[in-house]
Amino acid sequence: MNFEKKIPMILTILRFILVIPYIIFLLLDKPLYMIISLVIYILASITDWLDGFFARKFNAVSQLGAFLDPLADKILTLSAFIIFSLKQYVYLPFFLVFILFFREYFVTMMRVEIDISNKFEKGIEKKEEKDKIKFVTSKEAKFKTAFQMFTILVFYLFYAINKKYLHITFLTDALFYLSYIPLLLFSISIILAYYSSIKYVLNYPNFALETLTKTVSTFFYTGYFPIASGTFTSFLTLIIFNLLKPSLLVLLLSIIILFIFGLIFSSKLEKKLMIKDPSIIVIDEVVGMLISLIPLVLFFEFNSFFVNLLNIEKLGFDKFINTKYFYIFISFIIFIIFRFFDILKPFVIKKVQKISGGFGIMIDDILSAFATIISFFIICAIILLFN
Repeated sequence: MNFEKKIPMILTILRFILVIPYIIFLLLDKPLYMIISLVIYILASITDWLDGFFARKFNAVSQLGAFLDPLADKILTLSAFIIFSLKQYVYLPFFLVFILFFREYFVTMMRVEIDISNKFEKGIEKKEEKDKIKFVTSKEAKFKTAFQMFTILVFYLFYAINKKYLHITFLTDALFYLSYIPLLLFSISIILAYYSSIKYVLNYPNFALETLTKTVSTFFYTGYFPIASGTFTSFLTLIIFNLLKPSLLVLLLSIIILFIFGLIFSSKLEKKLMIKDPSIIVIDEVVGMLISLIPLVLFFEFNSFFVNLLNIEKLGFDKFINTKYFYIFISFIIFIIFRFFDILKPFVIKKVQKISGGFGIMIDDILSAFATIISFFIICAIILLFN
């Protein structure tokens, strides 16, 4: 291959490499580091334009490049938005970033599913180029990416002004009225992102359904983890739970929604694979783990009631429960108990697993969760009894 044809791929790989120092310098909250991160961001954005230019000029368009190029853009822009959502001097709710993340993730996984289909169909390798399905980046998606990159520059501007790194008189004076411009632009970018994704869904409806089915059933493809996928996903659920610390209402709504989705999509995937409760389906572990954690949420929702009921001060736990380590420690204990019941499946838990369809997949983990809750309360009662 001529060097000219390698240039687009080199630029794409360079953009992946630039993401690492970009994240580091953007996280470091000093004027010099902000400038360095901005310079890196501009350089990475330029490589995005250049690799497309050279790919067209030297006719160096490849299937791998067509996949990696937008992926590099997604990682760069999402990294910027996530970090700005964590900073205090610009307003960007994290849940909005997650909405954007889900769209980018979904479109990327659609590309993966199409690529897998191009290589294998019903176990037989496809050799005919004309039979391959082309996933072409739409004009709407390209405009969306350009708009997101512009939005990030606006976030830099307003962050610098709010931190007093930069003083622009007319902006500073009207900051009260203009402070929501970054959020407004980000909201528009979400609309553009989902609008462009509609075209992909309409063009590839079967792959969109396949991606949604696997996303739910395998919990964002974590079910494909090569070792103990159920334990891995349960532990991942535990980490997410400790990071978010959901209220009781949010937790219950999450459980209900995930249970309903799990019933529908795990049944679809099971039928397609023609395997009873395949190991890649782990949405049941997520639901079971969340149900198991209800007692911990109840304890913190009604803290004073349980402190008095359990004589926490008498036991000497009163100082410990007010630290973040107590929440993590108890949730980890619940995780261990849940995995014990979910792996061994004692008593009736193993019998209900024989039920076919999504209900059979979900119910054994739900029973394991109830067994976890009962066991947890028994352990608490024993501790109280001996004290």
